[in-house]
Amino acid sequence: MDETKNSPLRWAYFQDRFTGRIVHGIVENEIERANGDVVVKFHGGYYVRKDGKQDVTMPYNGIVTILKEMVWSSYSDAVEGIRKQEEVLYEKYCSEINDLTRLLEFPLKHCLNGDINGNAYIDHVAKRAYIAKAKEIFGVTIEDD
Repeated sequence: MDETKNSPLRWAYFQDRFTGRIVHGIVENEIERANGDVVVKFHGGYYVRKDGKQDVTMPYNGIVTILKEMVWSSYSDAVEGIRKQEEVLYEKYCSEINDLTRLLEFPLKHCLNGDINGNAYIDHVAKRAYIAKAKEIFGVTIEDD
């Protein structure tokens, strides 16, 4: 059974996986799952501007649970942590694409484009790896709109 640890009201940073933006969210509690993972439950907050300040015009109204290692106490730590995670993921994706078959299969396993209005989740790291590997292996330049 999961164990919940309530904490006093505090704020922390995480990345909204659908928008890719950093959120300064309100920590509701930490939960230790039966498998040993510790997750942090957030309840609301604000998206953060590139200067690291809360964008009070863009509230984050969701309730979300994030693995503790993907939660940071400062904006600069969040930016650096996300950059490191994305670089590891980029290298992983690039290693998956090593021939024409893998290149053709890759978009079937990863979301490289949203709908025509850009409303769906896009894995931007996967898209970047796909474009780079198409150029590297086959000399094909794919334009990114």
